[in-house]
Amino acid sequence: MRVAVLLSTYNGERYLKEQIDSILGQVGVDVTLFVRDDGSSDKTIEILKEYENEGIYVSQGENKGPSNSFMDLMLSVPEEYDYYAFADQDDVWDLDKLEIACLALTEQDIPMLYASNQMITDSENRDIKRRYDVAPPYDLLNIIDKNYLSGCTFVFNKSLMKLVKSKTPSGELLRSRMHDTWIIAVAAGVGRLIYDDIPHIHYRQHDANVVGVRDESSSKKIKQKIQGNHINYHAAFADELLTQYGDELTVNNKRIAELYSNTK
Repeated sequence: MRVAVLLSTYNGERYLKEQIDSILGQVGVDVTLFVRDDGSSDKTIEILKEYENEGIYVSQGENKGPSNSFMDLMLSVPEEYDYYAFADQDDVWDLDKLEIACLALTEQDIPMLYASNQMITDSENRDIKRRYDVAPPYDLLNIIDKNYLSGCTFVFNKSLMKLVKSKTPSGELLRSRMHDTWIIAVAAGVGRLIYDDIPHIHYRQHDANVVGVRDESSSKKIKQKIQGNHINYHAAFADELLTQYGDELTVNNKRIAELYSNTK
């Protein structure tokens, strides 16, 4: 099983080596790591160069933010691999993470995506708790509203990779919604999702997380709803999904996207 792992880095010198070692140390699969650095100003590039002879492909670009950086990386990676995975720069993977995911993706003819629970850890990678005690919802309706599954757990097959590369979202959309939300929405809309409740990744929380586990106050949520920001936010996402994949969505999923689109 050949797996391409996609990693976007940005000023990640603090935890990067530990993450790369856990990726390259995966068992049961043949891993190639593709890295796009998003304009780092620390020692990230120096660290990446230390791995040049270990099957890592590194590119550098201007700072675009994580979503557009990951999308650029996706478009540049060859379609010759059996499976593809996203990685964050500050986590640590169990050594059988990819093998377990690939074995769960049993069908190649339809777009399929695997996601898992996470073990929340502190900055020193000490376990705190499982992120979810009960499986979160991951149907298209809930994904458009708020995606609960993290891209750093995603592994997906070649069919989904080809589909997403053939119809990409706008850069503007990716500045407001994460790349992983787009990809899991496509998988939910036209293919199949698999959720594994067992964590296979140590999801490190620290003061520089771009996306993490946050305790957002109720007052902030209510304020956002009153202002109506969430309406346009969801409608824009649904509009793009309908534009790109409207003819391929199932009847029910197309109806869901249309309902969100009409909220504006």
